[in-house]
Amino acid sequence: MIRKIISIILTLSLALSFCVIRSSAAAYSTDQTIQDYIKAHLLNFEVEIDVTDYVKRDNLELTDLRDIYTAEVYDDEDLFYVNIACTYGNIGSRTFIYNITYICKQSDLALRKSEMKKAAAKAYSLTNDSMTDAEKILTLHDYMVLATAYNADIDYNENGYGALVKNGATCQGYARGFQYLLTYGGYENRIVRETNESMNHSWNIVKLGNDWYHVDTTKDDPISSKMDYYGRAAHRDCLASDAQIAKGDGRTWNKNAYPKATNTQYDKALWRTTRSPLVKFGDSWYYTDIDSKDKKKSNIYKYDFRTNKQSKVYTFDGVWYVWGTEKTSKKSWPGSYASIAQYNGLLYFNDINSVYSFDPATGKAKKIATKPESAKGYIYGIFINGNRLTYTIKEKLAFKNSLRTIKLTAANSTAVKLNKTSVNGKVGASATIKASLSPAASKDYIYWSSSDTKVATVSKGKISFKAKGEAKVTAYTSTGKQASVTVKVS
Repeated sequence: MIRKIISIILTLSLALSFCVIRSSAAAYSTDQTIQDYIKAHLLNFEVEIDVTDYVKRDNLELTDLRDIYTAEVYDDEDLFYVNIACTYGNIGSRTFIYNITYICKQSDLALRKSEMKKAAAKAYSLTNDSMTDAEKILTLHDYMVLATAYNADIDYNENGYGALVKNGATCQGYARGFQYLLTYGGYENRIVRETNESMNHSWNIVKLGNDWYHVDTTKDDPISSKMDYYGRAAHRDCLASDAQIAKGDGRTWNKNAYPKATNTQYDKALWRTTRSPLVKFGDSWYYTDIDSKDKKKSNIYKYDFRTNKQSKVYTFDGVWYVWGTEKTSKKSWPGSYASIAQYNGLLYFNDINSVYSFDPATGKAKKIATKPESAKGYIYGIFINGNRLTYTIKEKLAFKNSLRTIKLTAANSTAVKLNKTSVNGKVGASATIKASLSPAASKDYIYWSSSDTKVATVSKGKISFKAKGEAKVTAYTSTGKQASVTVKVS
């Protein structure tokens, strides 16, 4: 993956006429690290920083300065508004970082921060307390991959603001955007930088419990816009160990500079090969993939995250022909190009010609749309935003997308209400609470969770009192709406 490499001036001196540098406002301090000194200037939106005293004190080369600056901007989410590209050089006897740019004016920073927090809140609205941390990271990964397109030609492309707000970025933007999401959720994380400068690639590593896992949202999203389609989310590099992330593309990084990712528990997850998003519906996950034995069939799989076991719940035609060969040579692309999404208590998926709804409760599918006969190409993936389902039509896998949109008329949930605000009981007893959706026509699924399962557990509204104490029981919907009751056990 070729990136524009940061400009570095390695000459020992340059004529002052080439660039006029203003004196930096902050003073040198023997007790201050160069990282804190740089951050202080970036927080003040300085466009050049005189680092002479720190370079002399710490005996730094210009390449060292580049690495320090890049790490500071990458790893500090407070600096999300700072662009990576800048220049390092000596002007006479002084050393500067200059040509620093920002995504906005200092007066607009509060607005940009608000936009970033709004984007992060939207991503986290797809998670709930019934999910494990690994399930939440997977959900955030799919959100990032589905919402962002690789684009080196737009503004902010190396910045998390580009990824989360403008929905376009290069790998640096993907990594910084995902870093923002992880930090927003309280997860310890780092951005990993590839040592091969011709690639200049970046991705994330996140700590879950005592273990670290790699997540590369860029590599799980096609770099070529022509190869991308609505609803495509690969998972080769999600929750990966050091060994897993190194497979396939020969990436290298300084393993001594980052935490070791040695836990391989997700390396052989059955969803790793799918290009479909994973959707949490009820207590299970669902995704589509090609049948492991009959390559002419695709399946909707129901998946248990705890056991890494899956079961087929629906099978459909799984061949994606090369356009124009369906009735002749029958050439086809390898794999499945079906995606899956949920809305108002139903799942939705596509085959080569049509879009369907699927009810997990009955196991039945219903065709809701067929591509126009005049359309050249087949359906590659779907995506739901609000009450609109969009599907992609392509003549060839590497062709530009043509989009069609369907309005889903059924009412999605806007609120969930409980018939009680508190519940009291004794150890060994139980109580039931009822949840209702608004509007009443909504068929959204309701999830249940307990803040402390040692005190109380809950299943479909039935609360079992386990031990003395207090807990919060919450009902969630797929749209992120929720309501809670306080449970006291005596």
